Amino acid sequence: SIVQMLQEMGGRTRQGQPRQPPEESGSLPGSEQF
Repeated sequence: SIVQMLQEMGGRTRQGQPRQPPEESGSLPGSEQF
């Protein structure tokens, strides 16, 4: 489930949207935790 969340949030960055830092995205640290 967590992997799907990372793929969804990370996928948006690939589409061109600016990546949100863990502080703004809430509890989704992305590359910091992984």
